[in-house]
Amino acid sequence: MANKNKLILLCAPSGTGKSTIARMLTATDNRFRHVQVLTTRKIRPNEKGRMEKVHVKLEKLKALKDNGELVNFNEKDDVYYGIKYETIDDVFNAGANPVLEWDLNNLNYWDDKFPVYKVILNPSSKDEVLKKLKDGRDPTGVRKAGVEKEIELINSKKVKGDITITNFNASLMDTVQKIRKAFFSSNKLN
Repeated sequence: MANKNKLILLCAPSGTGKSTIARMLTATDNRFRHVQVLTTRKIRPNEKGRMEKVHVKLEKLKALKDNGELVNFNEKDDVYYGIKYETIDDVFNAGANPVLEWDLNNLNYWDDKFPVYKVILNPSSKDEVLKKLKDGRDPTGVRKAGVEKEIELINSKKVKGDITITNFNASLMDTVQKIRKAFFSSNKLN
């Protein structure tokens, strides 16, 4: 039997529920595991106790990069992020599918690194998403501008995923079930 495990990329504009969907997917099905991301951003109070984001100092992140331990090192809005090869390999070695929240603008980054399955989440309403961004985490408006560009990118059909789910705010669990069903029906073991 061939192993059909893939890196699941959840791609959507900021504030649309990628993290919640990733947590629900991994909590309800042990065939999926959240990928741990190292970040220089301080962990928010609502993220305490969750392991998918770990705060590290920039010097440590740069040292990991210089040692060749990171499959990804990037900066967005003055925050640095890194993902260790080992983190993804460990999930594959356990026979599971790694789940990663990912930026729509860099959708093809992983194509030559791991087998991938791209899930694009199209919000039901731009206004609804922009309303969520008024929580104080976007004082400069950078996230708002990014959301508007990403929604435009999705609607232009310039980004291609294995599945696109639109109007997913009705039921996040329905979205999780759609992702699971689509993934396993398109990735059957031989």
